[in-house]
Amino acid sequence: HKLFSLTKSEWAAAAEKAAVPIYERALRAAVIEKKPATAGQLGAVRASLGIGDGCAEGMHAEIFAQAAAAALKDNSLSAAEKEQLESIERLLGMQPDSARSTIAALTSPLYVKTFEAVLGEAEAAGEGAAADSRLVASVQGRLALSAQELLLDEATTLPLQRGVLRGRAAALLAEASAALQPEEKLAKARKLVQSCDATAAFMAAIGHVEADGAGGGALFAGLGETIKNSEAVSLYRALLLDALKDLKLDTEEKLELARLASILGLSSETTTSVFTAAAGPLYQNVAKAAADSGEGGAELRSALDNLGLPRDIATSIAVDLYTDKLLEFTGGSRDAFDGGESGKILREEQSDKLTALRDLLDLEMAQVYEVHERYCSAAYADSIREVI
Repeated sequence: HKLFSLTKSEWAAAAEKAAVPIYERALRAAVIEKKPATAGQLGAVRASLGIGDGCAEGMHAEIFAQAAAAALKDNSLSAAEKEQLESIERLLGMQPDSARSTIAALTSPLYVKTFEAVLGEAEAAGEGAAADSRLVASVQGRLALSAQELLLDEATTLPLQRGVLRGRAAALLAEASAALQPEEKLAKARKLVQSCDATAAFMAAIGHVEADGAGGGALFAGLGETIKNSEAVSLYRALLLDALKDLKLDTEEKLELARLASILGLSSETTTSVFTAAAGPLYQNVAKAAADSGEGGAELRSALDNLGLPRDIATSIAVDLYTDKLLEFTGGSRDAFDGGESGKILREEQSDKLTALRDLLDLEMAQVYEVHERYCSAAYADSIREVI
């Protein structure tokens, strides 16, 4: 049936909409003005006005939020105020999760302010903050008290802390990424790692993250998603090149690079590629000097061990240098021989020098057989034809 051209459901919706202001006044009187009322009385008012459960839940959450905001005027909740909010929760028949989420939305920003303040104190204390037992105890107490006063549990405070910490680290990462000069980029990349290390150590000291020895592990991992991949790689390369200045990577340098890679979210494939591109030319310089002088085998092996260059890359560099020396003896260039031209036959003393070079570069004859076949076979064939 229709009344005034409205279906039954349309009429109920219109009636509910008209009744909302009336129920709002009833809620305000009971919750904000604290006039005597019971849950049963509010339920009876709802029923008489035709307020549905869905509409009522929304209105209850709104008036509860107003009451919580009023109780938080001094940025904390006293025992009496907590009891009052619990009483309002029961009066409105709210689900505990709904009440908690409403309070958390209001109190979370206040907790964040407290957390940022204690972080400032930790930064002011410097690298020794994590070892300062008085500071650690003070921070633990203040954070616990703040969470208690603001009715926040650990499931809420830990994500808030993580958001603040990652936000601060992301700001440092943005600064490093924006640096134009190599020295500045290096300094800011190192500052990022040191800051994450110090923060993770302090958070572990107060018992809010696990001490994993990897710059906070998951705490700061993957921040590179906030910048371009090329910029992340550039920061990693800057730190790597500085570490390779003495042609070796010590344990601390490897750990620092690993922490930066984790923060930047770089894969092992990417870091290996960057390392090879950076360390390869350094090893090549040492190997070339050894090949040119015929000496320095110990230094070459030391460079290979210290750099940690993959063996296949070192072998490729050695074969390339060996090829250059072979072409020098046979006379010509790679392009010339690629075109089919033949060079000179190796003399005995040249063969001896190549044997010594293979030993110096730690190459087996099998590893350079194809080089000899490619660049010497035509000369030997010509020689045989001349004899015939």
